[in-house]
Amino acid sequence: MDKDDPNKQYLDVALGKTFLNTLIQEVENKYKNQTLIFSEGQNLRFLERAKEIYTPNLPIKFLDGGGKDNLKQIYFAFSTSKTRHIIIFDSDAKPEYEKCNIALNKTIAILMPLNQSNIIKTTGVENLFNANFFDGKASYYEEKIKDGEFIKSLNKKKFCDFMINQTNPADFINFKSIFEEIESHLV
Repeated sequence: MDKDDPNKQYLDVALGKTFLNTLIQEVENKYKNQTLIFSEGQNLRFLERAKEIYTPNLPIKFLDGGGKDNLKQIYFAFSTSKTRHIIIFDSDAKPEYEKCNIALNKTIAILMPLNQSNIIKTTGVENLFNANFFDGKASYYEEKIKDGEFIKSLNKKKFCDFMINQTNPADFINFKSIFEEIESHLV
């Protein structure tokens, strides 16, 4: 078959769908009795910590869905699932969220709330924290040279480590609404 043959293209799509369905089934079998929640990589640690604070007994499993474009693909891939799955997008991924915010079986999209009081970090999961954490002086900032000048840059991994290990649970207050929404979809 020629690569431009429509039958070959159809076969590729059919095999891809079969592979995808098999993969979804394997993932669901591995995490039986748990709702799978996909979000971006570093977000998972923050979400897991917030879960410990707000809903420690909730039967959910967080999985890394990659970036916002991957999350959108996961949303549609799991749309045929008979099991509840939730995709959590950062507040700045609104266009991707809006493409997924349609009723497809049991797959749900959630957009993280925007913390309007944090005018320093206006995007990403970091926006959910108080602006006073982003003064540029903390140990999770690094000096870098950009255009011949020293600048302070947030090291997201160090910030995550700090927030998970050294802060008050009250610092996660802006995550509470996410878990309230998750719980509302599990009843």
